[in-house]
Amino acid sequence: MSSKTIEEILNCRNIAVVGVSRNQKGFGFTAVKLLRNAGYNVYAVNKNSITESGGNLFLKLSEIPVALDAIITTVLPTETINVLNDAVRLGIKKVWLQPGSDSKGVKDFCETNNLQFVSGECIIMYLKNIGFIHRAHKWIHDRFEHRRTAISKLVILSYLLL
Repeated sequence: MSSKTIEEILNCRNIAVVGVSRNQKGFGFTAVKLLRNAGYNVYAVNKNSITESGGNLFLKLSEIPVALDAIITTVLPTETINVLNDAVRLGIKKVWLQPGSDSKGVKDFCETNNLQFVSGECIIMYLKNIGFIHRAHKWIHDRFEHRRTAISKLVILSYLLL
């Protein structure tokens, strides 16, 4: 992962978020909302649902009617592997693995399949015009990057409590 990969994904326009909740809660739903507010064309994916507020909720990546530039995963690593297999079949080369969505096996899969990926970073803290909690997360991240694992766990916990 590099800052170049982060910038390349942030410059993508058509992005799918995989693992969006059906009940408009959780990180996936928040990510869709904030990415849309930032001007991205965002497509929500949940393999167990068919509707989503503000647009369609697709069952799988292959149902999305546009060519995707990148995907963001917010599912467990075991499901992330399935999503990445779909991404490879569709020719999607850029992947953002949200904290909790990656593992050594997931990263190995990305490298083996020549996917550009970001791991261990929260995409929201890289967006412009974000709320206080995300700006605070970015500030903490930038100053205490060497303690990334503990901070990522704290951030995941804060999203679960929202």
